[in-house]
Amino acid sequence: MLDILGHLWPQFELLATPGIQIMEIGVWFWIFMVSITLISVVAVIIHRWNCSKRVSRLIKLIAAEDKHSLAQNRKALLDKAVDQDPKVTGALWREFDESLVYSSDKTKLSNTLDAEHFFNSKTLAYGLTSSRLLSAAPTFLTAIGVLGTFVGLTLGLKDLQVNADDVDTLKVGVSAMINGAAVAFMTSVWGVGLSLFLNMFEKLFERDALSSIRKLQQKIDYLFPRLPAEQSLVQIATATEESKEALQELHERIGDRLQETVSGMSETMQQAFTDALNNVMAPAIQKLVTNASQQSTDTLQKLVEQFMDGMKAAGMEQGKRMEGAAGDVKLAVDEMSTKMNQLFSQLSEQQNKARENTENSAAKFAQLVERMRLDAESRQASMEQRFNDLINKMTLTVSGHFDKAKEVDTERADAHAKVQKQLSEDIAQAIEQFRSVSIDQIAAITRAGEEQQNNTNRAFKTTLEDLQKVIAEHTSASDQRELNIQERFQGQMESLISEQQQLLGAIANGAQKTQQQMIEMADQHKSLMLELKSVTGAIETSSQNMQSSSSQLGLLSTNLKQVTDVLDIRLQAVTESLEKASDENANLAGQVIEQATALKQLQNELAEAAQRFEKAAYSAESGFKLMDQHQKAFLEGISREFQSLGKTLQEQVSGIEKQAEEWLHNYSDTVKNQFEDRMDLWNKSTLQFADQMRVTVSAISGIVEDLEQRK
Repeated sequence: MLDILGHLWPQFELLATPGIQIMEIGVWFWIFMVSITLISVVAVIIHRWNCSKRVSRLIKLIAAEDKHSLAQNRKALLDKAVDQDPKVTGALWREFDESLVYSSDKTKLSNTLDAEHFFNSKTLAYGLTSSRLLSAAPTFLTAIGVLGTFVGLTLGLKDLQVNADDVDTLKVGVSAMINGAAVAFMTSVWGVGLSLFLNMFEKLFERDALSSIRKLQQKIDYLFPRLPAEQSLVQIATATEESKEALQELHERIGDRLQETVSGMSETMQQAFTDALNNVMAPAIQKLVTNASQQSTDTLQKLVEQFMDGMKAAGMEQGKRMEGAAGDVKLAVDEMSTKMNQLFSQLSEQQNKARENTENSAAKFAQLVERMRLDAESRQASMEQRFNDLINKMTLTVSGHFDKAKEVDTERADAHAKVQKQLSEDIAQAIEQFRSVSIDQIAAITRAGEEQQNNTNRAFKTTLEDLQKVIAEHTSASDQRELNIQERFQGQMESLISEQQQLLGAIANGAQKTQQQMIEMADQHKSLMLELKSVTGAIETSSQNMQSSSSQLGLLSTNLKQVTDVLDIRLQAVTESLEKASDENANLAGQVIEQATALKQLQNELAEAAQRFEKAAYSAESGFKLMDQHQKAFLEGISREFQSLGKTLQEQVSGIEKQAEEWLHNYSDTVKNQFEDRMDLWNKSTLQFADQMRVTVSAISGIVEDLEQRK
């Protein structure tokens, strides 16, 4: 263990020797790292001592206090804290004192913020926990150790001369490299070790400081309990309730006093008015009553008679007008209903006709398509029959030739046996070739015919599907339009009927109300006549009855005015409703015209669709004719294409064989040349590597011998 530490310990005696050696650089790096470590340790100790001093001052400040004595000694505690340390703890306690509040009975203190907000590691131990330079000191030591490593390796590798042939030169270079490596690893070890030591030392002191600050926070929070916001809200709610009750009682008191004052005031005012009227107005009223008694009776009788006659005539005329208006409205509604029924019947007839036309056109088109399909099948069958007849004819001719050849061979069998045998073999080969060629041609023709038939079937199917889709779309569109038209007509008719019913109901209600008002007015007039008779008798006897009759006449005039206003408003409403009904009838007539135009457009579209179907049938027929021509041209072109295809295949095969032969020759030449070049390069590089390894092994053996001699 001591030997290992001895190797890691720097050689301080090199500092006294003249000149600069590689090991001496390691000593200087060690001194620099130890200096940084000592400075950091001293700084940590100083900051920890300052933190302990601040925490002890605060603990000493609240050591002799409890929850009940804090409210009385608040000012004394603040003064004492400022006297102890006005810069740090005094300022912190002043801020903490500003957040304290008294209880309702002034016997306790509560804080609105936690003690951690004021007394924490940033305020009491800012040099120990918040110093970025001190926390970066272990990183500096590690970085300096790594820097020493690279410096030692650089200086050691600088004197190494690998290409030198002299063994002594190589020994000097290797020794310098080893010394540089020793310096490099020594600085790395010391840098990492001092970094670990300083980091653990700093964290232990920081942990101790944080624990003391946490105890101080808990002590302060215990002495100064937290005042939550909910408690303040509860207190505000209770105070609001009390103020509400007080205001309610105050309102009742003010009302009672005001009622008493107003009642006394009304009595005094009434007494004053009665005295003034009795003293001043009584003689004048007596004279007015005596002078106007006779005149008022005559004028009132005339006015009442004229008013009754006018109201009777106006009521009769208004009733006649209302009856005439109701009859006109009823006639208009009956005419509109008959016209709408006629229109609906016409629309239904047109719809049925259009549907029958579309169904007839669709049936005709389906029959036309079926005819075209049958024609195509018959043509296909005739083509197959022609092919079969052609094959049968060819087989019959060949069999006839065979029979003739056999008869000739039997007659000349003895003389021409050899010729017969050779000829039979040639004929058999020719027949086999002809049969294979004919089979291939027939298969190709049948495949082409099947493909053509499939194409025609697919074309027929697609055209049928497209036509069916078009017909379905047109029918669905026409049905949807008819449904929309019917729904729109029904909605409009329902709205018109409901509005007419509402109008008739409003007219009937208005007539009933006017009749009821007329009856009420007649009753009022009768009662008024009776009252006027009683008033005329009372005017002669008393001035008080005259005053009451004059007030009743004023009320009668106001009632008459109100009745006339109500009649005017009702008449205006009736006229407005009639105008609205006429406008709605005009709108309905316009909408009916629009629907008629839409139906006309639908008929035009159906006619155009029928024309399109006819054009499609004509184009399909012409397409079948063209297809027949194309089939004939296709069969003629098959034979030509087979002949040209055989020639082109022979030419292409011969060209491919020649090109492949050339490519194989070129590939063999290039592979041979590349293989020879790469083998030459491999031999050269192998010889060079062997020479270098021999030189390196000899140099290492010399270095090993020197090291053994030194030991």
